[in-house]
Amino acid sequence: KLRKQAPGKSGKFFFGEERTRLPQVTELWSRRDGNYEEKVKHLVDAEVAAHNIPCNKALAVVNRHTREVFNAQPEEVRAAMYAKLEELKNNTKATNAAKEHAPPDPKKYAAAIQCLPDAILRFTQAVEAQTGFFVSVVCGGPDPINKGQIRTLA
Repeated sequence: KLRKQAPGKSGKFFFGEERTRLPQVTELWSRRDGNYEEKVKHLVDAEVAAHNIPCNKALAVVNRHTREVFNAQPEEVRAAMYAKLEELKNNTKATNAAKEHAPPDPKKYAAAIQCLPDAILRFTQAVEAQTGFFVSVVCGGPDPINKGQIRTLA
């Protein structure tokens, strides 16, 4: 079985697009105005120390305490955080729609071409590991970095 690989140095996966996700409402709240430091951190530190919880298990403790403290906040605080999350969702939808309708950009093509060898390697390794097949990929096209000259990868 192939292990999942972390992104390269650029922090980007296939074709130069960064992986993103919206935060949970409790994450938004905990980052705001030092809420985590003031209201949650001491609870987490105390539980981790009392039960000798290893670092790789501490995130569950953080998430649980953050959720509990957030749920104990006044209704107007929680409502404001849900409204902020909805605003982020709407902004993300608008941004994604704009990206879909954007004209081709040579800089984006160049970035995707730079990521292509690594993407192809990961793809072929996965296919080979799961099927036992030998995989070859040949591709080519105009390279914006080289004034549109044809570039091939094999």
